[in-house]
Amino acid sequence: MLFRSTSTKEILRSILEQTEIPFYISAKNQNTFIGLCANILNVESSCKAAAFEVGISELGEMSVKADILSPTIALITKISYSHISQFGNLQNVAYEKRQLFKNFRDKEIGIIFGDQSILTDAHYAHPIARYGFKTKNHVQAGKIKINTDKNGKFVTEFNLRWYGQKAKVKFNSTHQGLLCNALAASTIAYFIKAPLCAVVKGIESYIGFDNRFEPKQLKNNLGTVISDCYNANPESMKAAISAFDKMNNNGKKIAVIGDMLELGDREIYWHRNLGKILNKADSINSIILVGSLVKYTQGMLLSDSCVTRVSDWQEAEEALLEELKTPNALVLVKASHGIALDKLVAKVVA
Repeated sequence: MLFRSTSTKEILRSILEQTEIPFYISAKNQNTFIGLCANILNVESSCKAAAFEVGISELGEMSVKADILSPTIALITKISYSHISQFGNLQNVAYEKRQLFKNFRDKEIGIIFGDQSILTDAHYAHPIARYGFKTKNHVQAGKIKINTDKNGKFVTEFNLRWYGQKAKVKFNSTHQGLLCNALAASTIAYFIKAPLCAVVKGIESYIGFDNRFEPKQLKNNLGTVISDCYNANPESMKAAISAFDKMNNNGKKIAVIGDMLELGDREIYWHRNLGKILNKADSINSIILVGSLVKYTQGMLLSDSCVTRVSDWQEAEEALLEELKTPNALVLVKASHGIALDKLVAKVVA
């Protein structure tokens, strides 16, 4: 199996751990040429399923990686503006990702996000499975509600429709993007014959991974930080802020938001649009902006009274500590990896 999403890969791992299927899943986000080849060499002959994450940074790269691995199942997650500076436009991104399927014929399965026309409108010479939130998809989440569990943690409850079968699921996140990744992992699980009970248990036991909307405890029992600073693009930023806004909290809510990188000649537009997104997040009490591009975000904010803009993660740490004067804080940290907000998170968590 070959696909491009660390969170999807890790949710699939959680599902397969509930089965008796011998499997191998590539480590962390080792999705370069070297990482892919190293992980292929680690697969034992006893494995019945092996899954690998692949990344792309230039045109033609996916085609080569598809040749190296020759997958029998391949999944494309949502087409987004990530790395748009290298590809020029979304059509080029979609074309490059579809090269995952370049060697597919009748027996191989291509899996796509079925809510996005740039994927569904393309012609495929092989079977296609679709996942998403619309009823046309083979795997779908419906009746989505955000609640708190008995421990006060935020969960998303939904009905999973899985190729005609149905189940109620509680997912340990309010992030719609992560929920979409859970649907993607569920679709893969169907084709490797994992039972529905394992799919449900695997989704429900997944608690986050490596700075992908990952909850962590702040020092001195001051509250919780939601670390989502592995990377950022306009779609993931919107999803993270929306999910954060929906989380109820009896203390202060603070958003630490940094630059989104590699957006090409529309970077100013997207950072201004980020300001509009933050304006709609009424539950956020304070905003700390980090970097140079977020000056355009600040210019779009309706109120500047609760906003601080700093140049780097060290200054962001100082600003955040000033905000953390009372307990029960809930903090979102989100930016492109190059802004290094993971270093900020490492300094403030227990």
